[in-house]
Amino acid sequence: MRLEKIGKSREARHAARRSNHRRLKVSLDLIRAYSAVGALTVLPHCKGASMSNPHFGFTKLVVADLDAASTFYTSVFGVVETGRVSAEIAGRPIDEIMYAATSTGGGTFVLLRFADQSKPTQSEVILGFIVSEIDALFAHAVAAGGVITQTPTDMIEHGVRVGFLTDPEGHLIEVVELLAQA
Repeated sequence: MRLEKIGKSREARHAARRSNHRRLKVSLDLIRAYSAVGALTVLPHCKGASMSNPHFGFTKLVVADLDAASTFYTSVFGVVETGRVSAEIAGRPIDEIMYAATSTGGGTFVLLRFADQSKPTQSEVILGFIVSEIDALFAHAVAAGGVITQTPTDMIEHGVRVGFLTDPEGHLIEVVELLAQA
């Protein structure tokens, strides 16, 4: 580490330090923005969380068309928008839409678009939603532009009915309905 510092000019070291400070400021600004719109909450049992006590907070889905994706997820899954953020991640401009947790203590959902990326890959994440009427949701998803990739099937041994569909951009979504206990 010391040899690297000696090899770098003073100007290069200062530029690197300023770049790190900008990244930290963007991260802090994002945290403040999430908190301000209620998309980031500290749950009572998570106060004082540290690296030895991490907790799941959110899922970000990278999409190409932020507004079309928002329309789909709002219409089909009933997610509620809590705010929007324009910022940078590692020097790349982004736009995000944040949504409220769908249950008490649940993680939040975020749609993210990189301004410099025309189309993300579809296999980076599989979203999972638990619903009360899977067949009705699948019909609604298809009407909203989704595509069924695996029709809902009862998995009695696990107590669930499971199906898979994709959103209009091709992102895979697993949908689960809990079966009534006999």
